[in-house]
Amino acid sequence: MTPKLKKRLIHLVAYPAFFMAAFTALFFVNFPYDALKERLVSEARQKDIEIAIDEISPTLLGIEARGLSLHLFKPAEGKSEVEPLRVQSLTVFPHLFPLGVHVRARLMGGHLDAAYHPSASQALKLRAKDLKLSHLPPEATGNVVMDGTLALLADLAFDPQDFAKAEGRLALLGTQLLLRKGNVQGLTLPRVDMGRLELDLDLTGGKARFKTARLTGVDIVATMEGEVRQARKIALSSPNLTLRFQPAEEFLKRNSLVSAALGMAMKKDKDGYYEASIKGTLGKLKLTPNKNPGKAANKRR
Repeated sequence: MTPKLKKRLIHLVAYPAFFMAAFTALFFVNFPYDALKERLVSEARQKDIEIAIDEISPTLLGIEARGLSLHLFKPAEGKSEVEPLRVQSLTVFPHLFPLGVHVRARLMGGHLDAAYHPSASQALKLRAKDLKLSHLPPEATGNVVMDGTLALLADLAFDPQDFAKAEGRLALLGTQLLLRKGNVQGLTLPRVDMGRLELDLDLTGGKARFKTARLTGVDIVATMEGEVRQARKIALSSPNLTLRFQPAEEFLKRNSLVSAALGMAMKKDKDGYYEASIKGTLGKLKLTPNKNPGKAANKRR
C-alpha cells in the first residue's frame, strides 16, 4: 500500500469511524437517564403497574437498568401487600438486521433473551432458561407454591390487536417440578411431585395445536391432545382438549381425600387413566369428566 493510498483510507474510513464512535459515546454518557427512569415509572403507573428501578446506565450500544422490582399482581385475600417480581438487570439495545429491539434480562435466577422486529407482520423471538419457579411471587401462580425450573421458546409472527392471526411456535420445558402447597377455591392442595413437563404448540391457520403435551412425575403422569381455536383476544380463544392423567398408587394412599373425590367424580379407563375434556374459553375453562374414558383414545388409534 502506497503512503498516498494509506492517507486517503485514513481520511475516508478511520476519521469518520472515530468521530462516529466519539459521538455515540458522548450521547450515551450525557443521556438524561434519571428523566428516563422517571418516565418509565410514570408510564407503568398509568397501566396500574408499580415499578422501582435502582439505576439506569449506558452499556455497549444500549441501555441497562439494574435492580428492578415489578408489582404485577393483586394481593391475595387477607393480604395488604404483594411480593414484587425482581429483575436483576435488563438491557435494551438496537437490532439492526432486521431492524428491531433486542432485550436481555437476568431474572428468576435465570436468563431471558428476546428480539422484537416491528413490521407489517411483527415478529418476536424469545429464549429463556433456568427460570426458577420459587422466585415467583405466590400471587403469580394463584397462591400455589411451586418449585422447579422452566425453559421457554417462542418464534411468533403476530398482530398485537388480533391474536387469531398469530402464527409460529411456542414451547415450554419444566424440570423437577414440585407443587409444595396451595389453596384453590377453599381446597387445600397436597404435595405433588410433578417431575417433567413438555409442551410444544404449533400456531397456524387460526388454530394452536399441541404437538407435545405431557407430564411425567413421581406422583402423576398426564397427556393432553387437541387444539385451541384462536380468537381476537387470547382470553376468548376456545380450547377443544382431552386431558388424560394417572395418579400414582402411593400418592393416592397418602391422600385419601383425593382418592375418594376422584372415585366419586370420575371413572378410569382400562389402562388406569382418568379422562376429562377441556372446553369453554381460555378466560373461563370448563373441565368435564368423560363418562367413557378411553373411547377418544381408541378412536385416535
